[in-house]
Amino acid sequence: MFQTICETFQNFGVDTSIHGVTFITGRNRNFFNRIIWSIALLFSSSFLIYNIYFSYNKWQNAPPIVIRNNVRNLKEIPMPALTICSPLFVKENLTSYWEILEIFYKNRSSSLTTNDLKPFVAKLHACDYIDKTVLENLPNLTDINIVQLLNQSSYKPTDFSLYCIYNDSNLDCSKTFNKILTNEGFCYSLNMQDFDVIFNAEKISEDFYSYKNNLKKTNKLYNSKKNFFKNEKEKVQWTLEKGYIKIPHENSIPMTAFRNRKEGTLLHFQKINKNNSCDKKNLYFRYYLHLPNEIPSPLHHKNVLKFNIAETITLKAKMYKTDESLRKYSPEIRGCYFEGEKNLKFFKSYTKANCEFECMANQTFETCGCVKFSMPRDNETKVCDETKIKCYTDVMTFFRNNQEKAQPCDCLRTCSDIKYSTTYSDISSFENNNDTYALAHLFFRFEEYFIEEEEIYTPYTILIFIAETGGLMGLFLGCSILSIMEIFYFFILLFVKVFTIFIFSYFKKNQIQNQENVIQIRPKSVYNQQNTNQEKIGKLEKEIQVINQKLTIIIQMTNENKEKLEKLQSDNFLL
Repeated sequence: MFQTICETFQNFGVDTSIHGVTFITGRNRNFFNRIIWSIALLFSSSFLIYNIYFSYNKWQNAPPIVIRNNVRNLKEIPMPALTICSPLFVKENLTSYWEILEIFYKNRSSSLTTNDLKPFVAKLHACDYIDKTVLENLPNLTDINIVQLLNQSSYKPTDFSLYCIYNDSNLDCSKTFNKILTNEGFCYSLNMQDFDVIFNAEKISEDFYSYKNNLKKTNKLYNSKKNFFKNEKEKVQWTLEKGYIKIPHENSIPMTAFRNRKEGTLLHFQKINKNNSCDKKNLYFRYYLHLPNEIPSPLHHKNVLKFNIAETITLKAKMYKTDESLRKYSPEIRGCYFEGEKNLKFFKSYTKANCEFECMANQTFETCGCVKFSMPRDNETKVCDETKIKCYTDVMTFFRNNQEKAQPCDCLRTCSDIKYSTTYSDISSFENNNDTYALAHLFFRFEEYFIEEEEIYTPYTILIFIAETGGLMGLFLGCSILSIMEIFYFFILLFVKVFTIFIFSYFKKNQIQNQENVIQIRPKSVYNQQNTNQEKIGKLEKEIQVINQKLTIIIQMTNENKEKLEKLQSDNFLL
């Protein structure tokens, strides 16, 4: 068998097109020549294997990313959602927030009743700055429902004037704003998708959607002949990855964007109560611009709109897409999630912001044993009381300061995304002679009909990998795909020969074994007959020996008699 293998390998070395093998397997090659070419072939093969592995690893784990710039129509994307928060969203018929603070500073908190303290404590959770003196002197209050208290003390949209301009139409949009729970208490959001699209209603606490049903009323037209809002805005399906499922129109939510038209909001409060704001020195509206399928969180950028200011914001949108060719790679390699690849517990709609908000809530619960009232949670999760304000504030501060770093929840961006950049322009002030009124104008517009789309894809396909492998094989061994066929042919031929020898040896061995078994299984009578015959042969041999001895004696006697006869005859002759 070994001789067959050697002969086959020698024939392969003579016939193959792979460089260097002939110098190793040739019959007339000396030992030194074989050693030199064996080392050269070993090094060349090692470099080949290493480079093929490197190329395969690049194809599988680190494909080259190419950015392709496209142009899309502005109408294909929605307007950003606008969430407005204000310290004035608190009714004035409550004990002043700052009056209670003064009482604490003067160490007269014992004079406060429970009815005074409960709204005050709820307000503490919604304010950014908390004085340690107040926290240390707060009495231990039980059975405080922070969300309920904030809702009871907040204005309804019908308690103030809120007008919008969209598509060159003026309308009363007070009843189209959704009342949502945020880090600052209850705020109002426009152009945001419905709650059942954003939240997992089966998992998240009812605090996040139980107040929306009070806001769905018939919308009325303001100073326009168009029937702009027919009872309610028509909700259309829209996702980041697929966009609008069907062609949107004027009554669609989320609303589409238009160029050079001012979509805006006029905020008009009938009465100002500075003492109920967190900061009575700096009164202003806070607003967030975010995607329609997101909830504004502490991680969103916070914008400020001061009173008696008219501000126009120029928006510029940029779309980000990831080609389907990258779907076969893991999210860690491509750095994003396609739709449906990562599910959140409390949100149906995955975005990086929603994921980070949920991650913040989970980390807060692990650290503090509770969560802030505005964080996503289920009905069983405990809401932090006033003794845990510092704890959850520290967690939130950590997340804000480390937002760009890796978070423990793998909150990658979505593979399809929209980023809105803002430029502030036309900032002007106007007179407001009545200090009891708060006015502000906020307008948005897009400058261009088209938006830039940045598509990420990889040109590195399996054909390129095969081409690179072929080039490496030609460089290091001077072979091609046909050379690989030669190797397969050699191994198949060697296998057939070795298998044939093995089968032949196997059958020959079995044949000899069978013959031995036949001899071993003969009957006992046969062996007895053989022994009897051998005894008879032995007796005959002994008789033959006796006869031979007698014949020898007879021959000797005959010879003696012959000599005597000859002697007598000789004597008679002489006579």
